[in-house]
Amino acid sequence: MIIKQVKEYSNRQRIDINKSDGLNPGSEVVILSKSDYDNLINENKDLNNELTAKTTELQLLKDQENNLKDIVTDSIAPIDKHYQKELENKDNQIKQLKHQLNTLQAKANQHNLDMQGLNVFTMFFLRKHKKLISNFNDTITAITNDPKIIDADTKAIPGSKKNK
Repeated sequence: MIIKQVKEYSNRQRIDINKSDGLNPGSEVVILSKSDYDNLINENKDLNNELTAKTTELQLLKDQENNLKDIVTDSIAPIDKHYQKELENKDNQIKQLKHQLNTLQAKANQHNLDMQGLNVFTMFFLRKHKKLISNFNDTITAITNDPKIIDADTKAIPGSKKNK
């Protein structure tokens, strides 16, 4: 940056520029008054201060966003845990019902095969079909929950008290 003073010689104004100023021939030079230059410098300082303030504000907002995310996560965690447990319970019930359905289908298929294997003599004279039907009804009512699947969240019997 070069600062020069305007001099007046016989109704002409002049600025003396020397080789020692370091300007090359053909260089473009902007000439501003000292007050305009000071205004530009002050505006630059103001903009830098504003940029610093905005950067600080942005960082505060990011920190606040992270804090809010943490708060939401912490407050939703117990609810999420409860519903995950409920989903597991429902999945266990579905597995149990699928097991019962598969068992029932197998028993019904076997009963149909046994009934189709009977001839007229065994049906009317020996009455074997009644025994098959009775056995089928007994096996259907005997289908219960799969013993491999344990419901760990069973509730206590209402009205019972634990002895301590």
